[in-house]
Amino acid sequence: SPSSTIPTRLLLLSDTHIRSRSKNPLPFPIPSTPVDIVIHAGDITDSSTLSEFRLCLSYLRQLNAPLKLIIAGNHDYTLDLPASTQFIPSQSHSQKRKNDLGHPGEAHHLLSSFQSEGIYYLQEGTHTFTLSNNAKLTVYASPATPAFGSQGFQYTQQEGHVFDIPPETDIVISHGPPRGILDVSRLTRASCGSLELWEAVKRTKPKLHVFGHIHEAWGAALVKWKDN
Repeated sequence: SPSSTIPTRLLLLSDTHIRSRSKNPLPFPIPSTPVDIVIHAGDITDSSTLSEFRLCLSYLRQLNAPLKLIIAGNHDYTLDLPASTQFIPSQSHSQKRKNDLGHPGEAHHLLSSFQSEGIYYLQEGTHTFTLSNNAKLTVYASPATPAFGSQGFQYTQQEGHVFDIPPETDIVISHGPPRGILDVSRLTRASCGSLELWEAVKRTKPKLHVFGHIHEAWGAALVKWKDN
């Protein structure tokens, strides 16, 4: 009901693909408008290097919001702890490359060390927050996407993935789209979204679902859930 809701302003980001060696590492100007929450839906970096993560944190600290929530995407593969032990040795052809990527777990530790500044790196699962406007927020986060190439947080069609979204969830943040919603690839002209994610979102009916991954399918969709 209107009496039990609190107006909350959000800034939604995804797929910034920050490149530390680029003249313009961030693909947009930093907005100065104050918001209650910033959400970044993954692919923070382009190559998952420590310098790219540090740049991202520097930009996030400049955004005018008391709470900033970020998840990983497939390009942020050094945050995928099981996979990073394979990625880092296989892609480290030089000591410099090893230094760029860091040791397994280093990027994860870096992103997890800024909670005192309101920046929260969310791993798969449910998280709860009380906002500065006293609104209570339940968030489900997932970096998982259907496999395409060899990157992080990906699952094969045979493996599938369980998106265990609780019914009381306010916001779902996933890197990839659900099947059929802003998920058509320009390359294949086919839907690339996850059917498992769509079924989970359809079941729980969150107020907001934030995702990215398919760059050319960017945008927003306003939906009305049916009772059944």
